[in-house]
Amino acid sequence: WLRDDGIMRLQLMRSVTNYKGYDAPLAAGKGDHTFDYAIAPHGPDWRDGNLIEMAHSYNTPLLVASLPEPVETPALPGTLPARHSFLTVERGTFEVTALKRAEDGRGFVVRGYETRGRACAVRLKFGFPLKSVRKSDILEGDGPELPLGDAAVEFPCRGFEIVTLRIAQ
Repeated sequence: WLRDDGIMRLQLMRSVTNYKGYDAPLAAGKGDHTFDYAIAPHGPDWRDGNLIEMAHSYNTPLLVASLPEPVETPALPGTLPARHSFLTVERGTFEVTALKRAEDGRGFVVRGYETRGRACAVRLKFGFPLKSVRKSDILEGDGPELPLGDAAVEFPCRGFEIVTLRIAQ
């Protein structure tokens, strides 16, 4: 953090051996440790500095898998192009945290949340044809159907709201 006197301090580790009478000598964290951290300049409000996106990019680097030969998919004839996105957030401060097959095997589930504590309108664009998109809950039940156009769906999202969508192909 940056203090008023212009000095930045970073506490990487705190070792406690006795906390309120609880003796825990093994909790002292003795030994060698390696830390990675990043410093990102931003204005007075963290929400305006894209810190969430930068932090997640830093902590979760992109992993690329190379396939030895083209792959046919049962749902879509032909091969995938060299560059393809299965899901894109086109609008809104919304982060997708999961794109997975539904637990009951009927379609897919997209889960995500609003990252800045501010209500926003979200637009998700899918890279495959859709039959329907329904608002859902954490148990993946069917909720109200959302309007669908051009393989994209739009919906309002409250600040920090977690949203689950059921996707039918």
